[in-house]
Amino acid sequence: MTGCTACPVCGASASREVYRIEQAPVTCAAVFASAAQARAVPTGRVDLVVCEACGFLYNSAFDAETAQSGARYESSQAASAHFGSFAKQLANDWVERYQLRGQAIIEVGCGHGEFLAQMLAAGVGRGIGIDPLADPARVPIELRSQLRVLPERFESLVDTLAGVALICRHTLEHVADPARFLAAVRAWCAAASGRVALFEVPATERVLTEGAFWDIYYEHCNYFTERTLRQVFEYAGMRVLRSRTLYDGQYLVLEATVADEPVERIARPDEVAGAVAAAIDFGARVRGMVARCRDRLTALRADGASPVLWQGASKTVGLLTALGADHGTAFAVDLSPDRHDHFLPASALAVRAPAVLAEALPRHVVLMNPVYTAEVRAELDRLTPATQLLTINDLFAV
Repeated sequence: MTGCTACPVCGASASREVYRIEQAPVTCAAVFASAAQARAVPTGRVDLVVCEACGFLYNSAFDAETAQSGARYESSQAASAHFGSFAKQLANDWVERYQLRGQAIIEVGCGHGEFLAQMLAAGVGRGIGIDPLADPARVPIELRSQLRVLPERFESLVDTLAGVALICRHTLEHVADPARFLAAVRAWCAAASGRVALFEVPATERVLTEGAFWDIYYEHCNYFTERTLRQVFEYAGMRVLRSRTLYDGQYLVLEATVADEPVERIARPDEVAGAVAAAIDFGARVRGMVARCRDRLTALRADGASPVLWQGASKTVGLLTALGADHGTAFAVDLSPDRHDHFLPASALAVRAPAVLAEALPRHVVLMNPVYTAEVRAELDRLTPATQLLTINDLFAV
């Protein structure tokens, strides 16, 4: 099948359909104060396709204006000690590896500056965050002499931003034209000697291997594997210094600088063929997995009570979008206080504090992200030790 738009990485027009969602909420990270507000969130279509020329996976139906219509920012994971430890370790690694102690840095897609605060704690001298959805008032007062957050777009500020490193975490997957965006990143890096770009995105290899259809969102127009992430950087005139997967294979981290020589845009046919085959296999498998997940949740409900989902954020939104109205879950719980007593987009599933489990005493809790298994099991042992903890992947175990 031919995609609606050209591949955002290589520009080729030939693509193969992989997976479709007719009505996906245009925001997956936000929560809403009322169920009515949550149900009123705009929706868009996901036409997940794979480029036959380079093997890149993307949503050919993505529309930036539609995405912007529901854009809100609330994706902090600061309440999780496990995630906090990971962020701290990453910040320390980057500060030491690239000699950022005492230096100025910038972060594109900074949210409200939480990771910049981690970088300051690791030894960076000062930081500037750029994010059109950021709220400068949420920067802690004690950090404002070292940390500024600008609600602007990076491309309009390239020539004005000083620093030795550009950080960009969980943003590139939202950018409709990654080649153009990375051209601006290259221009910033080329303006001064020794500048580096430090990126992190979700790892699509895990999504494809696990059949993780709950990680397909309207907001994510791009789905990078390590190969295609390297490819888009090299096509933009960057030299990759290091790339790797972290966080139990869930995140890709890539570090780059300006390339001395241009890279020829030729993808290896065997790698492209493998990428296309893996994407098509994913689409074929997940259609059956959606039905099996719905059946398993129904069976858990028949066991005594509707199961509770542990996470009131993106993965749960992705799951409920795929399952539809008859998902059979009671509510979601989340560690983040900013999400408590709010509602998830489209489904309007309520998000509660974990403390409610001591009264609800659910028979089953389904954890949307297995990386938090130990942390969540400890919390359940404190609140409702008889509750069975399943991960989302357990629902598909034979």
